[in-house]
Amino acid sequence: MSKSENIKPIVTPEELALLMGTTKKEPSGVDSGFKYRNAFLLIVSFGMVVRLLFFPSQALLSFGFPPSMDNMAGYFQARGWYALVVSLVYLYSYLKDWYFSRVALIVATLAFAGLVSDFFNVYRFVIGPLTPSVIFMVALRIGAVYCMFMNSIRDNRAPPMPRHMFS
Repeated sequence: MSKSENIKPIVTPEELALLMGTTKKEPSGVDSGFKYRNAFLLIVSFGMVVRLLFFPSQALLSFGFPPSMDNMAGYFQARGWYALVVSLVYLYSYLKDWYFSRVALIVATLAFAGLVSDFFNVYRFVIGPLTPSVIFMVALRIGAVYCMFMNSIRDNRAPPMPRHMFS
């Protein structure tokens, strides 16, 4: 008997496949949080778009800007149109399963970058402490970014097609 016949493999092919990650983990089921996160996103995005597009002067008053900064209404309306377009792309991607994980991650990144940008472009002009309504809006935006990020990383547990907004 030769030496090569007595040698047995230390790792079986099944164990090697597990170590190399060639097996694909299937999700255990649908994430029930999708409908709640989507409902929250719909409410927040609709509220912010309506507020920024139709009532920019009310949004300006809640910030307490100095009187010389009346030109921010145009900026608020531009942000409202931007939020509307991004929300519609996100909704289309979810309902049609059009690269949803990528679109959700890109939209979450854009929303986070917009929040950080607003800290440098809008909130720095506020005189005095931030009002409770502004703090509430910032908290809603942080919650929306969290929901979009969670939807993007749990896209493999999304409801099956055909999807509805609250399914």
